[in-house]
Amino acid sequence: MLTLYYLENSQSIRILWLLEELKQPYQLELFQRNPETMLASESYKQLSPTGTAPCIKDDQVVLSESAAIMDYLLDKSGSDFLRPEAGHARRQDYLFWFHFAQGSLQPLLTSKLVFDTLERKSPLPVRPLIRLVLNKARAVFMAPRIQTYFKLIENHLQQNPWFSGDHFSAADIAMYYPLATARVRAGLDDRYPAIQRFLQQAEQRSAYKAALERSGGFNPLA
Repeated sequence: MLTLYYLENSQSIRILWLLEELKQPYQLELFQRNPETMLASESYKQLSPTGTAPCIKDDQVVLSESAAIMDYLLDKSGSDFLRPEAGHARRQDYLFWFHFAQGSLQPLLTSKLVFDTLERKSPLPVRPLIRLVLNKARAVFMAPRIQTYFKLIENHLQQNPWFSGDHFSAADIAMYYPLATARVRAGLDDRYPAIQRFLQQAEQRSAYKAALERSGGFNPLA
């Protein structure tokens, strides 16, 4: 049976949610973060080829990277109800947003977390200099790009209830994580009502609620 190695408050939520949507049998092993570093424990890192979450084991297959795992599970299910088939009118939207989540949006949010951590943990004598350098990078590169992405997403969701059109898909699961993270990390607020509506309706899905119940909750790192 497939096993999901689930690290708390991580991108593992995507895989647990997807498994619940697919109604596929699985086993769940929960792992806590190191309370001081907030990183995965050494025992978790030994399970994953990359040392990161999420990670699954399915017989002899051991796989990490959430997008790769999602494609693997969708292929394994043999169903296209969460993924427009090739040639479908909304296939292009699905592919764009499914990969935009990890290829464009999430790296910026991760960089922001790294920058904030560097500033907070830098030695006091050099902290003003570190803050000056990081603020320049935030102002010139990070903040403008994040706002551009938010506007792009907001515009799309003003015209579509879900990322691939009228129907919920795995692209919505992929996009949920960085947008939920952006609420606590990057100023995603009521200036973006369509994004807020998307997050609220995603969180009302029964499969998402089941994932929260099984995992003990989901609180993105701020």
